[in-house]
Amino acid sequence: MPTSLKYFFGNIEKYFSKFIIRLIRLPRFIRPIERKFIAISSIVIIVFSFAAFLDRGGSKPAYGGTYTQGFVGEPKYINPILAVTDIDLSLAKFIYSGLVRIDGAGNPVPDIASAWQFGSDGKTITFTIKPNIYWHDNTNFTASDVAYTYNLVKDQSIQSPLYAYWKDVQIQVIDERTVTFVLKDYSPNFLWETTIGIVPEHVGRANLNKSFIGTGPYKYSKVKVKNNKIESIILTRNARWYSEQPPYIDSVEIWLYQDRESAIKALKSQKIHAIDGNGVSEDWLNTYSLNLHQQSALFLNSQSDLFNDVKKRDNFINGVEPISMREINVIVDNASSLDQKFIDCKSNWQARGATFNIAIDSVDAIQKNLLSKRAYDIIIVPIDSSGYADRYPYWHSSQADAAGLNFSRYKSNDLDKLLNDQHKAIMPSEQKVLALQIDKIVAEQQLVIPLSTKTVVYDIAKNIHITEVANGVSAANRFDNFNLWYIKTRR
Repeated sequence: MPTSLKYFFGNIEKYFSKFIIRLIRLPRFIRPIERKFIAISSIVIIVFSFAAFLDRGGSKPAYGGTYTQGFVGEPKYINPILAVTDIDLSLAKFIYSGLVRIDGAGNPVPDIASAWQFGSDGKTITFTIKPNIYWHDNTNFTASDVAYTYNLVKDQSIQSPLYAYWKDVQIQVIDERTVTFVLKDYSPNFLWETTIGIVPEHVGRANLNKSFIGTGPYKYSKVKVKNNKIESIILTRNARWYSEQPPYIDSVEIWLYQDRESAIKALKSQKIHAIDGNGVSEDWLNTYSLNLHQQSALFLNSQSDLFNDVKKRDNFINGVEPISMREINVIVDNASSLDQKFIDCKSNWQARGATFNIAIDSVDAIQKNLLSKRAYDIIIVPIDSSGYADRYPYWHSSQADAAGLNFSRYKSNDLDKLLNDQHKAIMPSEQKVLALQIDKIVAEQQLVIPLSTKTVVYDIAKNIHITEVANGVSAANRFDNFNLWYIKTRR
């Protein structure tokens, strides 16, 4: 080493040694209270520095852990063609997969299917199935399984709640990876109907609600029984799942309780990670909500003498002047009668002098009896509020009478043209664009007041890192992206 460098490093060593000696002697020259202050300050600096270090890089999901979900009640049908309750639908979502799934933006995207193609008239849809898909028992998945599933749905003896939609759909197996559906009439929402989980043909109908063999991210492992009742159902990760991102969480335990009080007790004792419905106040819980595609809406009958002009409707909805009308006849379904926005609107109108004759009944009774007579000025019922929903049933002139769903009874040739175009549109993107144009006209005509959207609320432990789903058809849709949830982390 050159002499100049030896001198340089020698000086560094000398000055550093002196600095350390002075640092060691420092406590002799300061008071005890100052020593405590320095010690505390040093600890604080170290802690915050370490926290900043952790935060800067963030934590990444790692594989492992068990997620525990509590439900009230017991499963009845753990298969997708009969599932109705939240327990059944949630278990089916873990175990089974459909041709299509709905992404976070509400659009249909491939699941078991890799692609699909519509015929020129929109009544024929051909799906191509991804290669190398296996059932949980390692049997190959084929297009015959798809046909088998939908033919079961069409079998009236099965009594599937999906029967009405599928009864007139024909299914044709082209080859092992290709299946074609032929519709009696074009349906703009067909892709959303193909999210139904597929069941295995080789297992057989007799074992439909016993085998629990699917192609989904988790497979059935075992059930725990206590006092002749199912206590829990355990699912484990499907190692052969076809998705590019396997589930991070190793296993899922579904714990079942006789009543909500027992479920809340289990959550508070941290025996389980989550239950549906909030109201449990604990620092270690997060509360989430899922908006369902169901919304109560207040429709003004445009053929009533009270609301047969847009100015009358606008004054009723937005005006501040006294309301001098005859008694207003209102039909409302049971659930919507409790809607706070409806209660507020009614109070406001009553304060302006309006009087009401309100008939409250079930949605079924309204559709079967009251709706056919159209003897109402206002009707409040739930509707499909999804962005892609076919607007035709709610606004087309042909649906304004008898049992049609054009509750406002508004008739317009210009609006009908848009409705026909949306009804026939094949691409979801085109359906949405037309839906926005339709909604704009409806808003300008002051025909409807949107009320509350049905929402599912659920509590989950903070150590469960979830991927939220904004919208869904049922509460089970909160598990749509469960493969991205994680418990363990890594740097």
